[in-house]
Amino acid sequence: MFFCCRRLEAAYFGPGSRLREIKGRAFSNCSSLESISVPPGVRTLGKECFCYCESLSSITFKTGSQLIEIGSEAFSFCTLLTSIDITASVRRISDNCFSDCRALKRVTFEDRSQLREIEAGAFSGCASLRSIRIPRSVEIISGLCFEECHSLRRVGFEPDSRLRSIRGNAIPKTARVVIARH
Repeated sequence: MFFCCRRLEAAYFGPGSRLREIKGRAFSNCSSLESISVPPGVRTLGKECFCYCESLSSITFKTGSQLIEIGSEAFSFCTLLTSIDITASVRRISDNCFSDCRALKRVTFEDRSQLREIEAGAFSGCASLRSIRIPRSVEIISGLCFEECHSLRRVGFEPDSRLRSIRGNAIPKTARVVIARH
């Protein structure tokens, strides 16, 4: 679609957009892309759809978002991205989704999150990430999820967490695991 479109600085979709999917590699390597506003009807962000968008610093999910899955490496190597607010409808964050987003400091999940799984390496290499609070809906955190997150000091879990499995080396030994009380 816009693969390697180096002069593209922003992507906005008009009101009433019928877009349901942003396919794999659609905006990959758009090195000048600074912001993206994802329409509410989008249900899937495909594999590598925004990877290597080195100037991307703003991702907005529109009110009423129906996004279910963020694909593998969707935002990997978005080196200026400092924060992301994951919409409540997301059920899966795929492998290496935010890998090597070195400036990423803040990851928040909307209230009533439906997130079930955070796959392998999802936040690996996010060297600026200091803490994260995992929603109660998460059942599986796969291996190496936070690998090379050298600043990560706190991984919090909400009360009544449904967590069933934390797989191989998902959380670095330097991070303190905190389970919130009611």
